[in-house]
Amino acid sequence: MFGGVSDYAYYLSISLAKKGYEVYVMTSCDDRVIRSSFEDNLKVLPLVSNWGIKGLSQIIKEIKKINPDRIILQFVPHMYSYYGIPIYIALLSITIRVMRFRLITTFHELGIGFEFKRPKYWGIAILQKLIAYTLCIVSDKVVVSIESDRKILGFFDKKVYRVPIGSNILPLAIPDDEKKELREKISSSQEIIISTFGSNPRRNDLLIKVVRRLRDKNIRVKLLVIGKFPDNWIKMMRIKAKELKIEDAIYFTGFVGSEDAYRYLSVSDVFVILENIYSRGWGGVSTKSTSLASAFAAGLPIIGNKGGMTDDFFNHRDNIILVDSLDEEIISEEVIKLISDPVLMKDLKNGAIKTFETKLSWPVIAESYIQLF
Repeated sequence: MFGGVSDYAYYLSISLAKKGYEVYVMTSCDDRVIRSSFEDNLKVLPLVSNWGIKGLSQIIKEIKKINPDRIILQFVPHMYSYYGIPIYIALLSITIRVMRFRLITTFHELGIGFEFKRPKYWGIAILQKLIAYTLCIVSDKVVVSIESDRKILGFFDKKVYRVPIGSNILPLAIPDDEKKELREKISSSQEIIISTFGSNPRRNDLLIKVVRRLRDKNIRVKLLVIGKFPDNWIKMMRIKAKELKIEDAIYFTGFVGSEDAYRYLSVSDVFVILENIYSRGWGGVSTKSTSLASAFAAGLPIIGNKGGMTDDFFNHRDNIILVDSLDEEIISEEVIKLISDPVLMKDLKNGAIKTFETKLSWPVIAESYIQLF
């Protein structure tokens, strides 16, 4: 099914099966679930009709039947509960422990942070934290993707491991003539193509202003926006571009499949991703982003902004250019410095490829889980 966590489960299960493990994927009853066999030792079981008490009994029954050596739970609070308080998932984890099965919990999100100025969310924040702690207590191992999440679970430090989230866009061999044709479709031969990607709008409103500044400095640039975004956001972007008189400088692909997404990335010159920075220390680029992982997979020079979620996975001027703030002038200057420096461009491309091959490819991520097993 469409989504970051489902992509994660999809690629992880296939990679583990390819390494010889017998893998069962238990998920919701839904017509969108892919049921076909990818590997002889991989079975998809869309059995869960409800993630409440009824679903709990279905899951336990199937676990007894399969009798697995390890259980991996992919966890996001709102994935199992409309209000983001999945109490029955906590009960499931306790039951798994009582049944003496070994559980690994992968946290994609821990929950909302506790903010003193937002009392209406105190209850949710506290309950989400209690559920997260319950999962940590009963799990043999815990997986998070970023250092700030590991620190939040610091009490359980000995069982918490960092494993970055891989790309849901995999590299393809694309002929040069096909690249040339696609590039000509997007822009003129003299334009620099700056791409961004993902279903999350992020600060692409700021990216439009960056394009305006670059054009003011006589730099011919085209902004390539890859992926499906909310209609109201696309409308806002078009209005903003019209106000800045750069309608011709933006190319929207709309929804594209993973292979076409990689094709668009492959003809880009620079990838820019701007994440919000929040007062509580959250935000900035991080390995939670599959969109960012896709840029690494495509071997692109990347520019992103620092935040509370940015950790030592990123090395400035090695596998990314990190900017300290969401300032359009600073970002535009970094773009200019990058495209004016062929050596830096090449170094960043090589750094991106190396990062993908050694840290973000699914065989490597699967191997990280095998080490936890």
